[in-house]
Amino acid sequence: GIGMKQYSASGRGLVAERNFKAGDVILNEKAIISVVAVAFKYLYCSRCGIPNQHSLIPCPNCVHCMYCSEQCLAEDSRMAHRYECSFGAQMANIAYDGSNLATKLFFYGLTLFNNDLDQMMKYCEKNSMIGADPFKLDHRNYDPLEEFKIFHETKLHLSPYIEVSFRLCAAATSYVLLKQPSIKALVTTKAQKRSLLNCLYLYQRVAMYFAWERKSPPDCTVTGLLSYGKLVNHSCNPNAMILYDYGQIKCILIRPVRKGQQITISLGPAWFVIGNQQASDLSFTCQCEVCLYGRVGEWIKTGKALPAKALKDLELCTEVMLNEKINDAAKLNAYQQIIQRYDQYLPNMDMSYHLRMYYHKLTQAIMKENIQLNRAKVAAAVV
Repeated sequence: GIGMKQYSASGRGLVAERNFKAGDVILNEKAIISVVAVAFKYLYCSRCGIPNQHSLIPCPNCVHCMYCSEQCLAEDSRMAHRYECSFGAQMANIAYDGSNLATKLFFYGLTLFNNDLDQMMKYCEKNSMIGADPFKLDHRNYDPLEEFKIFHETKLHLSPYIEVSFRLCAAATSYVLLKQPSIKALVTTKAQKRSLLNCLYLYQRVAMYFAWERKSPPDCTVTGLLSYGKLVNHSCNPNAMILYDYGQIKCILIRPVRKGQQITISLGPAWFVIGNQQASDLSFTCQCEVCLYGRVGEWIKTGKALPAKALKDLELCTEVMLNEKINDAAKLNAYQQIIQRYDQYLPNMDMSYHLRMYYHKLTQAIMKENIQLNRAKVAAAVV
């Protein structure tokens, strides 16, 4: 029901291939690899990124990485950590936010190429940023190598202002890696060293493009790499919301979406959130329908007046929200019905409060569900 399409104003994005309702979950994706910020390394799992500070398992060979389970410890060691175990703490000293995802992605890819550096080099040099569509992956016969190739082949359009940072991080990372005995024994020729540097440079860009951050304001706590989450473009008139929490993202529609319509989220600015971040604060020039129209206040005036019956429905919905005896699921359902029924009148100031509260309640519900699922997982492991 979801596809990828090229848009002239925003590049590639997600498009609905059928009609959807408000509340439909269109994406639920776990991070492929994660890195934890140094200040939070004893609070989050280094593989899946979930918070589990009361029962994390340390790596037996270093004090840099902690894990939520023996399974995460074994899987991370098999895929990447066995390379970085001896020098992970050093790498943290030259990293900022999730930039050390690049190093982990390189080792992850090397493992998928059966630890054959020459074979990986041969592929990488020919296929860097040639263009890729993640929707061509067959998840019924999941192949992590094919997924890794998507990252390597994706065409990236990033700001030239941050390219200097990518080059600096790649050079510093390469320098530190080549000082390690295990890496020095693996990367021996000039061609291999050049390939390592080129890959690290590309993966710095990949990490910036595909990564999602879990924040404990003002700090970034965990950064996860995902295939599909960053395909959703920004709009100041979003029809979906996305949340990265407990090592996974969920994308849920906050409004009905018709077939052929682009699915969009807000990266801060949204017409129905008063006093929120402005479109001018974004690192790119927003070209959504709100910004192209001009001022937000003027665009809101284009909405239709609600019928008399709608005002009564909104009052009833507010009463449901304030009733402490009604559970969260019923409250979310009430919001969904209101938005589904009167979406055609948006943008509308009477509806903006309910749309804003639905967004807030939905975020709370996802986080609450993640906590409950994690507790159940821990309880099952103990039994």
